[in-house]
Amino acid sequence: PEDSNIGAASVPSNQQNQHMKFADAHTNSDSKRNWSVSIALPSSILNNCASYEMMTIMCGQIARAAAVFRVDEIIIFNELDDVYGSSAKSQNESSAYLSLLLQYMETPQYLRKHLFAKDDKLRFVGLLPPLDAPHHLRIHEIERFREGVVVPPTFKFGDSVLKKEQEADSEQGAGTNASKYVDVGFKHAMLLSKKQRIGTRLTVDFGQDFSAEQMMNPRYLNNRVLQPVPKSFPRESTGQYWGYSVRCVESLSDVISKGVFGNHVAFDFVLGTSERGIDVYDEQQFKMKNGFDNLLIVFGGVHGLEHSAESDPSLVKKHMAGEKVAELFDFYINTVREQGSRTIRTEEAIPITLAALQKHIRTAQSVREQP
Repeated sequence: PEDSNIGAASVPSNQQNQHMKFADAHTNSDSKRNWSVSIALPSSILNNCASYEMMTIMCGQIARAAAVFRVDEIIIFNELDDVYGSSAKSQNESSAYLSLLLQYMETPQYLRKHLFAKDDKLRFVGLLPPLDAPHHLRIHEIERFREGVVVPPTFKFGDSVLKKEQEADSEQGAGTNASKYVDVGFKHAMLLSKKQRIGTRLTVDFGQDFSAEQMMNPRYLNNRVLQPVPKSFPRESTGQYWGYSVRCVESLSDVISKGVFGNHVAFDFVLGTSERGIDVYDEQQFKMKNGFDNLLIVFGGVHGLEHSAESDPSLVKKHMAGEKVAELFDFYINTVREQGSRTIRTEEAIPITLAALQKHIRTAQSVREQP
């Protein structure tokens, strides 16, 4: 029967059982987190890289910073660059490449074979550091939530759903395949509560009663039905950081107008970053909004946000280009006092800024914890 492929063989061996453990405690939060942090950056930052190796390394730096500081969303916007002669087409290509690498890093290793076909653009991913985020679980680690990909009932350990999809589509037409089985990084697939399109990535919930004893119990795993939940659910229900999403927009103005996760829910606190901004460490000038719901931090490219605005026809038409770009934001901040270099690269500015804002974020959100 199909269910014989589920559960029992998913249990780690006796040797592995000795190393069964819950995901490291330092990756968990003590409370729910109903607020989010998004960052936005221009695809033109790749213009500053001389090779695909350097582009890959830069993406790795950005992804690591996003994970370390629990960023929930990375938004990539196009920026025409007259200095480098970039066109709209080249910027779309840069956005796609940056998005591809950031999504690759965010995806747990055991799912990459399902979601990323062999591609020359990924030939240098061996240079990327591990993200090691809480949702990048090893087979022996126990966590209430896991990331998975919907697979065919005939799935066997090591199979790639990409190849299976291609074979099935050639036989019966694309878009017709659905399954109730999901690969969550065990040796065999587990059962979903309802059918989903094969190849779909899901966050699944094992339930609040999930424990190490159940993990090692074949009967439990054979009969457990996993519930698909939104990717934000682990963060909102337990405070657990669960990676970031990536999306691309056409311009700087689209970053703000399209809202959180592109669903037109407005960002209620928006920061722009610039060496011409106010000192973020000066508490007389800068204070973050208490209890904000959705924070957006926008970074410029090689020539700063002023240039990003000048390359956005919508902002130019509204006379918001150049130095006027500061009026787009609640605060226009400088996070490096008395910098020793003429320029700070975007991949450097991101971790510097996120580190500088941590105290402000904790203070602003502490009002939620008060009775």
